Amino acid sequence: MSRAGKFARENSLSLFFLVIFLAAVFTALWGVILGAPTLRLRGDYLAIVTLAFGEIVPRIFENATSGIFGIGSTDFSNGRQGITPIDKINFPWTDATFKYPLELKPVYYVGLAMVLLVIFFNRRLRDSRLGRAWIAVREDEVAAAAMGVNLVRTKLWAYALGAALGGFAGVFLGTYTNTVNVDQFEFGFSVLILSMIIIGGMGNIWGVIVGAIALSMVNRYLLKELNGVPDSFGLDFDVTSINFGIYGFFMLVMMVLRPEGLIPSGRRKLELHEAEVEGEVIAAEDQAQLYEVRDSR
Repeated sequence: MSRAGKFARENSLSLFFLVIFLAAVFTALWGVILGAPTLRLRGDYLAIVTLAFGEIVPRIFENATSGIFGIGSTDFSNGRQGITPIDKINFPWTDATFKYPLELKPVYYVGLAMVLLVIFFNRRLRDSRLGRAWIAVREDEVAAAAMGVNLVRTKLWAYALGAALGGFAGVFLGTYTNTVNVDQFEFGFSVLILSMIIIGGMGNIWGVIVGAIALSMVNRYLLKELNGVPDSFGLDFDVTSINFGIYGFFMLVMMVLRPEGLIPSGRRKLELHEAEVEGEVIAAEDQAQLYEVRDSR
């Protein structure tokens, strides 16, 4: 192995973590910049503006080779080609003859460590003062403001930390796929992520993990296995070409049959079934009153 190749191998892991830190900081700043104009919006309007930014930003990076608004020839994204190739993750203490446990590649161990770190971070964040402020703002902004919660700062922290975790994971995705380009972040990718959250269970970390694993397995294996099904009915199309329609159908079924998700949080389940709980309480109170009347006789 050449000296340059040995140096790149020995420093690839340290450079990877350096880029992760820089990406998290950079995306957190952009999260604040893009989130600031939406602070006064709520509900559907907030969702529409967020989706709009999700379409605007990729188009800017896609057409940056022709300049901004047709002015100049600024090229900071390489258009649809993006950044490729990207160095793979390698451990500096291994060589070509080293056998990893279970014959898994270094990218698996780094990805596993990142997942565990994010889970720990989110659990701590959920139970922190900021996490409780987010819950209060989600439930009732007026009541949260009356209790002394700074709405602007709380919302900006949500945008910043959410974007930072996105950049944190994006660096790993780039090394795994060996490229970063606009085609990786189309609207359908957002639909897939949203489906994972809704199907797994909003507000519950473990539910979201289950939803992510389930849809990832469906996307990677089940859809390919279903390719022969349309042929048996005389239809000629690829099942993977309508995968987002399938995810939309899963979301519709879940919202109708089990809106709280597969593994819901206690708070979310109580919100969605509040009427049923109240009905059970009223029925129990009526039953108790009947017993009291009967005993008094």
